[in-house]
Amino acid sequence: MQIRIVIVEITGEINLGSICRLMKNFGFRELYLVNPKLDLNKLTTAYGFAMHAKELLKEIKIATSLEEALTDVDAVVGTTAIAASGISNPLRVTVHPEELQLMIDLSGKTAIIFGREGTGLTNEELNSCDVVVTIPSDSEYPTLNIAQAAAIILYSIFRLKKGRKHARFRAASQIEKDKLFEYFSKLLEKIRFMDAKRPIAERIFRNIIGRAFISGRECHTLLGVFRKLLSL
Repeated sequence: MQIRIVIVEITGEINLGSICRLMKNFGFRELYLVNPKLDLNKLTTAYGFAMHAKELLKEIKIATSLEEALTDVDAVVGTTAIAASGISNPLRVTVHPEELQLMIDLSGKTAIIFGREGTGLTNEELNSCDVVVTIPSDSEYPTLNIAQAAAIILYSIFRLKKGRKHARFRAASQIEKDKLFEYFSKLLEKIRFMDAKRPIAERIFRNIIGRAFISGRECHTLLGVFRKLLSL
């Protein structure tokens, strides 16, 4: 399993340096910043908070869009402090960090996206994610600082990874999953599923596939089933 950390429009040097330190604590190295809102040529404070992870600051990759930062990624995990209270909003149906266990068995590359310090990820950005993770917290003040959230999520993945002894499976690529989503949409059209509810059905199907972290073999089997159904 390879992990890419992606942060959208980060503004704080302290947060940036702290996240680099956390990444080194838990064995992650690849960091992408999407449209950072700070001067990357003047990171004195960030270097101070990075401590012995200063080299990660020097290796940062800059992307002008989230799509660019997710190039060659097989699975995408978004983060949010605002989880749906029910199933009426499938975009914000979330899992907890310890439920990312299936991801550990996959050999592909997974991106974990952290949103803006003040507003998090937009609905459009969350829609590009295979699964969305949230950290349970008290309803009186549910929003964690971005570095605190990163600490919990990265530690959870590290702990799960260290405890797994199973064989690795090739993750279904984004191209394979996109083809699966395309077939599902065509199947909805074929059975004349209600137009008004079709986007919700498509999002729920994406949620199911995202939470499952399916392998390439599993994806190809589903594609075969859908292909057969579409030919009937």
